[in-house]
Order: sequence, then structure tokens, then C-alpha cells
Amino acid sequence: MANVNDILKIAKTVNPAARAGMDLITSGLYNSIEIVALVVELESAFGIRISPRHIDADHFNRLETIADLVNQYLEEKQEGR
Repeated sequence: MANVNDILKIAKTVNPAARAGMDLITSGLYNSIEIVALVVELESAFGIRISPRHIDADHFNRLETIADLVNQYLEEKQEGR
């Protein structure tokens, strides 16, 4: 399972200014290109494919919601879905 620290390490590879507890999108820290880069890094690190319908501010604004989303995909992968 992914935790916030796992996601933070990956987020920092895309933008080193990322910090726990910060809004990534609404603060202006991450732009659309950086979000796409983060998605690619997450998919590679966890062996998942994130649906385009989940690539939005609701899921990618905070590290906690990103970790929840990644864990959802990992659970589905484990269950064979």
C-alpha cells in the first residue's frame, strides 16, 4: 500500500517544492504538465494505470487523496480487476 511519504517522494521528482499538507494544484505549484508527469511516475512506480477520469483536482490536489487513489488501484490490481 502507498502512503503519503511514498507519494511525496515521487511528487518531489516532478517538482522538488512539493511538501506534505500542501495543495498541489490550487496553490499553483503543479501545472497540467506536471500532473501528467506525476501520473506517469505513479503508474511506473506502482505498476498501475490511472484512468483519465481520475486525473483531476479532486484526486490530485493533495498527497493524501493521491495516496487514496493509488491504493484503490492497487486493491483492484490485487483482486484481479
